[in-house]
Amino acid sequence: METTLDISGCPDQHRVRVELCPRNELKKVELELLNHVMVGAEQLVYTTRFHELAALAPDIVPTLEKRIEWYVGGLPSCIQGHVIAAHPTTLEMVVTLSATLTDMMVASSALKKETGTTKELEQHPAKKQKVVKNFATTTTTKEAVPTQPQLNHQTYSGMAPLCDKCKYHHQ
Repeated sequence: METTLDISGCPDQHRVRVELCPRNELKKVELELLNHVMVGAEQLVYTTRFHELAALAPDIVPTLEKRIEWYVGGLPSCIQGHVIAAHPTTLEMVVTLSATLTDMMVASSALKKETGTTKELEQHPAKKQKVVKNFATTTTTKEAVPTQPQLNHQTYSGMAPLCDKCKYHHQ
C-alpha cells in the first residue's frame, strides 16, 4: 500500500520535499507533469492528478499563470481553444469551464467516454503518437492452395527448351 505525505501546510515545504524525496523520484514526477494529458473525457481524473503533480513539482508551475497554462495545455485540442478564449483568471474557473466543455463535447459525441481498455487518445500537436497499421488477408476457398512463385510474364526469346520439372528454359 502506497502512502503519501501531505506537506502542503508546512511552512518549509521545499526543504521537506527535498529531504524526504530522492532526486530521481522528483525527476519522475516532473516528467509525468510535463507529459500529463487528459485522455478521452476523464476530466476529473486529469484534474486530480494534475493537482497532485503540481503540488509535488512546484518548480515547474511556480505561478498561477504557469499553472493555468500547463493545465490548459494538457486538455484535448477541441477544449483548449474555448478555455483560452474565455481568458480565465483563476485555476478554479479553468477547471469548471473545462468540466462543462467536456460534458458538452461528450453529449455532442466530439469526445468519447472511456470504457474498459479501449482508449482513443486525443491528438496533441506537440506530442507525436506512433501509428501502426496491421493488415491481414483471409481466404474463403475450401482447400488451401500452396502459393506458387510469381512468374515473370515476359515472353521467352531464347533457344533452350522449357523443362517440365522446373518450368525454366535450359538444356
